[in-house]
Amino acid sequence: MHLSDKKEFIAIDYFKLVCALLVVSIHLSPFYDINETFSFWFNHVVCRLAVPFFFIVSGFFITKNLYDRKKVTSYIGHILLLYTLYSLFHIKIIFATTTIPEEWEMKQRITSFIKSYFIEGTYVQLWYLNALMFAVVILY
Repeated sequence: MHLSDKKEFIAIDYFKLVCALLVVSIHLSPFYDINETFSFWFNHVVCRLAVPFFFIVSGFFITKNLYDRKKVTSYIGHILLLYTLYSLFHIKIIFATTTIPEEWEMKQRITSFIKSYFIEGTYVQLWYLNALMFAVVILY
């Protein structure tokens, strides 16, 4: 069966829901108060499978379009738009938590932000979108 033969992947959708909950669990450690050992194994073993799954699913759905420059550009553009909107949504938190030396001039501050925007991710949870964009560019 080829990707073009089927338009819906119900099993992938269900597992994406489960993995989304696992990603939330990574950040919340819900079982820590119940049992530290179980919490450790759940968060650092089971939940960590979610992020590679999302990369694999993204790769699966972009694969047939990977040779079409227009579609790859459009895909990266959509991700970049989401990334920019999320960054703007978190802008107050970003500037409140970013430690920039006070003696830096404005040019250094702007350079630091641009580096953070394109390389590291403007906010800690947004690294995935940066990584996905870079992965698609490398695969293209």
